[in-house]
Amino acid sequence: MIEAVSGGASALPAAGRVGTEARAQPAFVLSCERSGSTLLRWLLDAHHEVASPGELRLGRLAYDLYVTLSRTVTVDVPKDSNHHVRETLREVRAVIDGILERYTVAKGKRVWCEKSPENLRYLEALTHTYPDGRYLCLHRSCLDVVSSCLDASRNGFMEELSDHVRQRPDNLVEAMAANWADKTSEILRFELRNASLCHRLRYEDLVTSPEETLGRAFEFLGVAPEPEAIRRAFSMSHDAGGGDDKIHESGRVTCARVGAGRSVPVDRIGTPLRRRVNALSRKLGYADL
Repeated sequence: MIEAVSGGASALPAAGRVGTEARAQPAFVLSCERSGSTLLRWLLDAHHEVASPGELRLGRLAYDLYVTLSRTVTVDVPKDSNHHVRETLREVRAVIDGILERYTVAKGKRVWCEKSPENLRYLEALTHTYPDGRYLCLHRSCLDVVSSCLDASRNGFMEELSDHVRQRPDNLVEAMAANWADKTSEILRFELRNASLCHRLRYEDLVTSPEETLGRAFEFLGVAPEPEAIRRAFSMSHDAGGGDDKIHESGRVTCARVGAGRSVPVDRIGTPLRRRVNALSRKLGYADL
């Protein structure tokens, strides 16, 4: 994404990183699809100091803005130094901050948190732009994600799943398991490289112990725990935009979907992929398939 810089976000020299002039604290939810990010978004948005809009695909926006601005606004900045990278990233961040700060202030809040699952595809662009961002890393057990992905795809697959479906069109169970494994691996690598910027939480803990789990997430975001947000999340209105529409049928946090993946035929997942899923699952405290 960034000329003259190789490797991931950790490879970007300090001179190429963007400053932290933002008045509103930026935060992101990183997750695989169907991991409960819409529920988490509603719960965060119910806090008096946190604004969590609909899916904005800010990773893609940061990538596209970098390309556009580097060929226009900063086109004359010498490209043989980190100065071009730094100045272009500064312009990218100024645009996005301008939008999100205006949104956050209009809501009367001071932290914004964006949750597009697609951001994983553009994680380099996102983290170069927001090296000071806070990242909530949300996980859910593989088979429950597989089950939910299949259920949500009865009338067509969401864009984020399409690559894996094309690779395994005759075995959708394995396609969804591979999607989970690839994206879970990406999140775990990011957590390892950026431990101080990340807070891990699991869907299962969120729905079985919401007050405790959400309280730790709020503290990580720099706001006081607010237990009443759990109730308020289902009585207030949230701005539209992406996510699981089934949440509108819910009136409370429920653990009814925990274990939904028990009906998934595990024998449809080949041995090599199953071993990989099990290795990742153990890191997250889940049982083997």
